[in-house]
Amino acid sequence: MRWASGGSRESSVSDYHRTFDLLPFNQARFGGSVCVADRVPADSGFTWREYSPSEVIARVDAMSQGLLELHTAPGEVVCLLAGNSPDWLFMDLAVQQIGAVTVPIHTTASDEDYIFILSETKAGRCFVGNEELADRLTMLRPQLPGLKDVHLLVPPTTDDAWGRLLARSTSDADRLEGRRATVTPDQLSTIIFTSGTTGTPKGVMLSHGNIVSNVAAITRTIPLTPGDRALSFLPLSHSFERLVAYAYLASGAAIYLLDDFDAIREAFMEVRPHYFTAVPRLIEKQHEALEARGNSLRGFRRRLLFSALRVGLSYDENSPPLGLSALTLWLANRTVFARWRDALGGCVKLVLSGGAALDPSLIRLFNAAGMTLLEGYGMTEATTFVTVNRCEAAERRLGTVGLPIPGVEVGTADDGEILIRGPNVMMGYYQRPDLTSEAIDADGWLHSGDLGNITEGGFLELSGRKKDLFKLSGGKYIAPEALENVFKRSGLVQYIMILGENRKYVAALIVPESSALRAWCEAHSVPFEDMANAVGKPEVVELFAREVERTNQRLGKVEQVKRFALVPSEWTIAGGELSATLKVKRAVIMDRCGDLIDGCYK
Repeated sequence: MRWASGGSRESSVSDYHRTFDLLPFNQARFGGSVCVADRVPADSGFTWREYSPSEVIARVDAMSQGLLELHTAPGEVVCLLAGNSPDWLFMDLAVQQIGAVTVPIHTTASDEDYIFILSETKAGRCFVGNEELADRLTMLRPQLPGLKDVHLLVPPTTDDAWGRLLARSTSDADRLEGRRATVTPDQLSTIIFTSGTTGTPKGVMLSHGNIVSNVAAITRTIPLTPGDRALSFLPLSHSFERLVAYAYLASGAAIYLLDDFDAIREAFMEVRPHYFTAVPRLIEKQHEALEARGNSLRGFRRRLLFSALRVGLSYDENSPPLGLSALTLWLANRTVFARWRDALGGCVKLVLSGGAALDPSLIRLFNAAGMTLLEGYGMTEATTFVTVNRCEAAERRLGTVGLPIPGVEVGTADDGEILIRGPNVMMGYYQRPDLTSEAIDADGWLHSGDLGNITEGGFLELSGRKKDLFKLSGGKYIAPEALENVFKRSGLVQYIMILGENRKYVAALIVPESSALRAWCEAHSVPFEDMANAVGKPEVVELFAREVERTNQRLGKVEQVKRFALVPSEWTIAGGELSATLKVKRAVIMDRCGDLIDGCYK
C-alpha cells in the first residue's frame, strides 16, 4: 500500500474542542469585526444585515434556552430543514451546545428522503426555513407519526410558540452553562445523511472532535485572514459548506450567507468577497460564461478574448509565458480578466473547489486571472477535508487533489481504493453497524470507495469511483468520471454520462448546455423553441457529432465515444437526477433513460 501523511495523527492543537467553542474563540480573537451576515429586503432593494460575534452568541444562547424550554434532551435529534441563513448556523450550534444532535436535511431533497430521514432518526422536532417547507411536512405528517413539532426557524410574530420562547428577555444562564459543560469532544454532534449518487441514504455520525480536528487542520493549511469577506452560497446542509463556515468562524473571516442563487451576481458586487467555495459545475459555468461572451463579440475584441482564454487555459505559474503569449496574458489581465474579476467583486483571492474532480485547465485559467483556485478531496465520512492543494506553488500540483491535511493519513489499497485514517474519520453510520464495519477496518482505515494513486511527493490523484468502474464486453476497464471530465470541457455540454458496461463500445448520454445551444441555433438560423425540440434537429445532432469527434481525439481508441444520445430535458437536483453537489446519479438516469441508452447500442 502506498500512503502519505499530513503529519501527526493527533488532532491539531486548537483553542476549541467542541463545535460551539468556535463562538467564544471568535469573539475573543476577533470581537470587533463582522462575524455573519445575510441579504435582506430594504427600502431601496436589498441590504446586508451584519452580526457581530457578541450578537451571534446572544442569538445562539437564546435558541438554546428555547430548546431547553421545549425539554430537548441530551442526545435528542433536532432536524434542520432550511436554506442558507445566519439562523441556520445559529440553530445548528444552539442544538449542539445543549448536547443534542443536529440533523440537516437538504431543502431540495425528495419527499421520500424527508420521510426516510425523519423516520430513521425518530425525530420529534424539525425547524424549517419557510411556510412552503412547513406545508410539505404537514402533508407528510400521516407518514411521520413520531414528528410532534414543526417550527419556523424565524417566526414572523411572537404568536408562534417558538417565537414566544425566543422573545423572552430573561434566561437561565446557569442552566445553559450546566448543559454546555456536559458536552465532550467525543460526543455525537451531528448526523448527515448522504446517498451520494446511488443507494439509500446513510447517516454519517460525526463527533465534535471529528469536526474541530478538521477545522483546525484546514485553517492551518489554507490562509484565511481575519476581517476578510467570504460569500457562502452552497447549501450549509452539505458537509463541505458547513465545515468551511466553521473554518471561517475559526479564522475571523466574515461569512456573507446567500440563499437566493438568482441573486448571486448582485451578491458578488455587493459583498466583494475575498473567498468563496464552489463545486466543479459552478467553476465550469464561469468558463462557459467567458466563452459565451466571446461568441457575442466581433473583430479584435473577440480575438482578444479567445486569445486570453487560450493562454489562460494553458497557463503554468512555474513556467511563465514568453513573447507573444506573455503580451497576450498582459493584455488579458488588463481587459478580459479584469472585467471577470470585477464581475466577482474585484477582491477574490482564493477559491476552494470540492465535490468532484475538476479539469486542470480551469485551475490554470483562474490562476492566470489572479484568483488562486485550490482543488481538494474529501467525503462526509471523513468530516469533509482529506487532502487539499496549498497556495504555495511547491505544495500544489495540477491534476491532483493535493496533499493530506495535518493529522490525516491517506493510502491506496492493492486495487487502488483510497484509504483514510485520522481524527476526522466518522464515528460510524447511524444504526448500521454492518455498513460501519464494511467501511472502517480493524486498523482504523476508512475505505472511501474512490480510486486513486499517491504520486511522488505525496499528492493524491483521483481516477473515479470504485463502484462506477465498469468493463466493456471486450475486457477493457473504463473509469467513466475521467472521460466525463474531458467531455465537459466543451461549452456545449452541461452534463454527460458515459455508458458501456458489458457492451462492445463506449457511448454517452449528453445534456446540452441550453444557453450555449440556443445561442448557436440563433447564430446559424436554426429555430430553437425548447430543448426537447432542438435536440431532434439534424443540424444540432451534427453539431454534437462534431464536438464528440473533436473530443475523442484526446482519448485512447477504446475510450472514445462511438455513439451518443442527446437528452431532451435538463437534469436537476429537484428532478432527482443530480445529487446535492451536482453529481450525476447514474442509477436514476439508467432507469429513466433506458430507451435512449438502448438506442445507442442498436
